[in-house]
Amino acid sequence: MCSSDLGIEVAVRRQDPEDTTAPVFMPEQRISLDAAIAGYTIEAAYTNFLDDDTGSVEVGKYADLIILSDNLFDIPTAQISNAKVLATLLEGELVYRSDERRVGKECRSRRSPYHQKQNATALPHNRTITQHL
Repeated sequence: MCSSDLGIEVAVRRQDPEDTTAPVFMPEQRISLDAAIAGYTIEAAYTNFLDDDTGSVEVGKYADLIILSDNLFDIPTAQISNAKVLATLLEGELVYRSDERRVGKECRSRRSPYHQKQNATALPHNRTITQHL
């Protein structure tokens, strides 16, 4: 279970993912799946003043993303936390596949995007994701 998937499921359902019979906690605070995903992506980037660099898949932004086993919009909300991470891209490079082999760059701690901009060459953001898979 991916921790962001767990948080997204709880935000949408307001119920313990491990116990579907548990009472819904403050149901009036449920949010849509769109809003929950935005909270983990573009809104989180905006809050941290990073939305020019990350938070959405756009030309010129860092390509940090995960590919899930399921389209979260096509499965019941109670199954969101069961989605598996199939691949992880960091700065556009495939660094993890579900067979647990590391590919490309080693996963590492990153400096802030602002620091990277000053000390790194431009990344090739126009490559398609399918090239890596």
